[in-house]
Amino acid sequence: MRYEAPMDNVSQRGRPLIEKHEMRDFPENKEIILVESSSPIKADKLKYFSDKNFKSREIAAPSVPKLDIMENDIPKFDIPTEEEKKAQKAKDPNQSDMFAKKQENVSDTIPHNEDEDSKDEILDLLADDLE
Repeated sequence: MRYEAPMDNVSQRGRPLIEKHEMRDFPENKEIILVESSSPIKADKLKYFSDKNFKSREIAAPSVPKLDIMENDIPKFDIPTEEEKKAQKAKDPNQSDMFAKKQENVSDTIPHNEDEDSKDEILDLLADDLE
């Protein structure tokens, strides 16, 4: 028989800091404080409202002014009547009738006689229009 060295098999397994059943049964007067870069701390809860050291720091609640709220107060809206709606539609500049007012063209202002003076007037009118 050969001599064999005893084998030890060691493994590491992660374990939560506190189990689910431990949290469920955690007393109300205890707490866990978690601080960055340090281990969790299991401590007793401090009830500031019943601790005599904190009673001297207690102050009265601030006063809140009473609000006058009218029951069933319905706000008034500026909803136009049917007549006002029709009047608005007629006044809408984006919906105006382009044939209601005839535009005056440059050609309408040009006289139709063939005199020399009238040709100069025509050229002046056309020159003014180009500027």
